[in-house]
Amino acid sequence: MSSLYKVCFYLIFLLCTHHAIGQPWMDSTYLSKSHYRSGYPNFYDIQKAFNSYENEMDSLRNEGNRDVEAEEAEEGKFPGYNLFKRWEWFNQPRVYPSGEFPLVETELATYKKYLRDTKRLKQNHRGPRSTPATWQNLNTPIAPAGHMTAGVGRINCLTFMPGNNMILFAGASCGGVWKSLDGGMTWDVLNTDQLPSLSITSIVIDPVNTNNIYIATGDNFTGFPLSGVLKQGHYSAGIYKSNNGGLTWSLAGLLHSQADGFIPQQLILDPVTPSIMLLASNTGIWRTINNGTNWTLVNNGGFFYSIEFNPLNHNVVYATNGIGLYRSNNNGVSWTYKGGGYPNTLGGRVSLAVTPADTNYVYVWGPTAGFKKSVDGGNTLTTMTNPDNIAQPYGYIDRAIGVSNTNAMDVMVGGILVAKSSNGGSTWTAATDFQDITAPNWVHPDDKKIIYEPGSGSKLYVPNDGGVSISLDNGTTWTDISDGLQIAEIYKIANDTHDADTLYFGAQDIGTYRWVAADSSFHVLEGGDGFQPLVDPTITNTLFASYQIGNLRKSINNGETFFSASPGQYLWDPPIKMNPLNHNTMYAGCVGGVKKSIASGIQGTYINMSSNVLANIIAMDITKADTNYIYASSINQMIRSEDGGTNWTDITAGLPVANAAITYICASTTDPKKVFVSFSGYSATNKIFMSANGGLNWTNITGNLLPNVPVNSITYMDGSYDGVYIGTDFGVFYRDGLSADWMPFNDGLPNVIVNSLDIQYSALKIRAGTYGRGLWESDLATQISPVMTWVGSVSSNWNDPLNWNPKGVPIFNQDVIIPNVTAPAHFPIVNVTGLACKSLSVQPSSMVTILASKKLEVRG
Repeated sequence: MSSLYKVCFYLIFLLCTHHAIGQPWMDSTYLSKSHYRSGYPNFYDIQKAFNSYENEMDSLRNEGNRDVEAEEAEEGKFPGYNLFKRWEWFNQPRVYPSGEFPLVETELATYKKYLRDTKRLKQNHRGPRSTPATWQNLNTPIAPAGHMTAGVGRINCLTFMPGNNMILFAGASCGGVWKSLDGGMTWDVLNTDQLPSLSITSIVIDPVNTNNIYIATGDNFTGFPLSGVLKQGHYSAGIYKSNNGGLTWSLAGLLHSQADGFIPQQLILDPVTPSIMLLASNTGIWRTINNGTNWTLVNNGGFFYSIEFNPLNHNVVYATNGIGLYRSNNNGVSWTYKGGGYPNTLGGRVSLAVTPADTNYVYVWGPTAGFKKSVDGGNTLTTMTNPDNIAQPYGYIDRAIGVSNTNAMDVMVGGILVAKSSNGGSTWTAATDFQDITAPNWVHPDDKKIIYEPGSGSKLYVPNDGGVSISLDNGTTWTDISDGLQIAEIYKIANDTHDADTLYFGAQDIGTYRWVAADSSFHVLEGGDGFQPLVDPTITNTLFASYQIGNLRKSINNGETFFSASPGQYLWDPPIKMNPLNHNTMYAGCVGGVKKSIASGIQGTYINMSSNVLANIIAMDITKADTNYIYASSINQMIRSEDGGTNWTDITAGLPVANAAITYICASTTDPKKVFVSFSGYSATNKIFMSANGGLNWTNITGNLLPNVPVNSITYMDGSYDGVYIGTDFGVFYRDGLSADWMPFNDGLPNVIVNSLDIQYSALKIRAGTYGRGLWESDLATQISPVMTWVGSVSSNWNDPLNWNPKGVPIFNQDVIIPNVTAPAHFPIVNVTGLACKSLSVQPSSMVTILASKKLEVRG
């Protein structure tokens, strides 16, 4: 990334940077555990503390405080501002109305029920009349390149098969466990796609029986380590084990309540007695002596980040928490603090490393107190030169250490960059570069671990936010080995309206991409965290990409270069819409309401269309049936305009906004008054609502078969009888006007959050952007008939699906026949804009009436 983007982009969700450690609002009295009966602050307590601090900072800024202005120049309004907004964006729709975080036990019970219900439906052939899904990953065999943020997604951890260094296991942030048989040249998923959590933080393998694999679920690099709270969709479902090399998995304990915010950090396995394992976590150090059947808390000294066995003496164990180094001389049963002097700030990760080259050497690295070395087994620590200015660690998320297996003085640390010392930390040099993609030492920034291959002093691996990199010469040159990892955390997707074989998506950490079917290739267009892409349906080579806080950028040369098209006052991930019949008109959801540009999004051309009507627009849609109809909403209020955004009407009445949060709006493409709204949260009977009269009245179409999880997106299928797909935290579901209820549409799809759906009509495919398993494609649930015949049995309305056989409304790739009809049947009348068909055949005694200013486009 460029230096312009660095601060904004490389801090995942709400994680504390080294600039933001110990922020005043994090230590606010609002967040004192003693103030809460549950022992932990809820979402609104945290939000209130942040907002109070923000108001104080705004006051200081208005007074011209130069210190505040300097911080603003570096990290937005103040240190940690952008980080909080990420956390807030994800969590607000995923808590109970009280602000309490959901219980893991409840989520697991919901998942098990969903599996039972799905199995029963398939066995009994119940549900909507639809074909099974045919989901396949749109994988790129070669990791993207050519941009400083190129990558496939975040890898948290990596380990080796005992006795065979060519077999690697990697744990993804939200994409499960991956296995390589050739030293990382190729990867395959290790049958973890149906685990209740695909977030992996640590992997260990029994050296005596390598079929025994243990994984710690949850994401220790994502979340907000504040008074024990963690909820980012990366919750921990406990420790899982496999006794058959990863074919099947079962729970091995440590299933905590989500309210406890349990965060596994590092799992280690006793190489001499493999039934013994130790886990560093935010609640302390846990120990099992029976393969995870039972666990005991052996050190409750706060948030522990790292834990390691002495490489030659399994009775000696080291661990670090927020204040420094601990040592155990009895295999982890009891612990003694050895020092460090770290400030124990909420955001400050303290890491450690040991080496078989000399087991007296112990390295510790943390915030403020810097880098320390022990040459007597951790009994005393000496402060060395601090590598922070070179490695640029981001507090909680990036502070990795690795030591050569053959030379205890060769040590590396990782933050945004990897820094190297050949003299035990006395001096440091940069070992990687993230800005020059052509440099031989380019490595994607934000290093999660530094791992030397067992027995080697020069071959090492670095899992990072873009995948995995390897060096064969002790950090002089590097190679990305992420080919085949399907782990992108996608926010939004958009099909190319000019080319059925092209699609765009925005993803966490790796930016905005173009996918091309011809060679299954990904091409990086813009960096950072990519959000909503948008393709101009009229002008080829014109597209939009967006990143954090609503920074919208436009390209008129197919993504070669971009310029700003931002309207300002943006939310974190705002809705961006283009008038489907007039590409020059764009709408953006902003803090102050809906903004409109009639100059194709050129910066400075936006005007506020809904001031004082509704703030903080998080969802919006425009229908091609009548582009004067615009629907928009905050999380708890919905409005409608019938005149292109000039005037607005509140249509919230009848929606369950007291019990759930609005997440998405989707209007029918054939009837401007028909609109669907989805909800997040955990209100089982309030997931999807539909209105047939522009929101005057609402019908609950949740049904009885949807799991009680958030619904994240909706897509209406043209040419169908009100066919609707929804993306949820448990995959995709489908329903149409002929259905009694929703049906799981997940065949072949992992158990993963689906954030975005889009139908490619030319290819007759639906595509999904998942949060952790990349990009997927399936045939449609109900195939669109190539021929539509008018029956006119209901009315003259071309847009009424009941007037056609098969039921639906013709679209651009369908042939239309208007036969001779007799009373009481009707001749069709085109009374809206945006209609199209492939060909139109009108029988001699029939006719089609097109009202003034309306249009029917015949494309064949």
